[in-house]
Amino acid sequence: MGVGFAAVLAAVFAAAATGLSGAVAVLERRSAPVPSLTLASALACIALLALAGTSLMQLGRPQLIFAAFSNPASSIFKLGVAWIVALAACAAYLAAIHRAAYESTCRKLALIASVAAALVLMAHASNYVMPWRAAWNTWSIVLPFFGYAALIGVATMGLVGAVHGYALDRRVSLAAGGFAVFGLALYLVIVGGTDAVEPTASRVLTGDLATWFWGLTVGAGVVLPWGLTLLARQSRVALTAALFAALVGCAGWQIVVLRLGSAAWSFFAR
Repeated sequence: MGVGFAAVLAAVFAAAATGLSGAVAVLERRSAPVPSLTLASALACIALLALAGTSLMQLGRPQLIFAAFSNPASSIFKLGVAWIVALAACAAYLAAIHRAAYESTCRKLALIASVAAALVLMAHASNYVMPWRAAWNTWSIVLPFFGYAALIGVATMGLVGAVHGYALDRRVSLAAGGFAVFGLALYLVIVGGTDAVEPTASRVLTGDLATWFWGLTVGAGVVLPWGLTLLARQSRVALTAALFAALVGCAGWQIVVLRLGSAAWSFFAR
């Protein structure tokens, strides 16, 4: 498995874990049925485990793995710590609902897992914030990853609602889709000012990356899931398609980021 392909999978798994964990935290507060909460949380755990495997594949040699985890300032160390907390909280939540623990306990564990998963996604995305590169010199590059996580979470919430006979609130879908669009637009506006030095926005909008951007990142990744969660709020098939479309969109964004330049892990300085 190539490093680039592993990075794409890592982005997808990180966004999936964040979206699913966030959906569980919200649904827990709405007293959703236990079977649906169990399934969503279990899938979040699986996504976290898959993320660990793909992240380690990017490091490759054992020497790099040990060097990265021995330096608390490195982003991979921060990712590892957040990953441990997220997985532990997710597993503890599954155990709590299996044993019918107090509602307050389940809600706290779900919230901890959600926050930790978001930190995992932040740690992954922050590896592509590099001040010395025109395409990666802004923290706005992180926002689209969270936009896709939000769409994944909303699709999950809608799917749970469809299974149990209630519709997703349109305002939630509008907020998630709006945030995804805002994240992409903000990044392009910021890097647009550097096109004279190193073409970035022009490559994404009309250049060699336009097909990836408009086809996967925007079309499949934002427009399709956003439209499905708004227009087919009680269709299990449509909401499942929206969930997978958001995952495809996240993969598309990671591909665009990688193709804007050679990805580099910043182990020792952040």
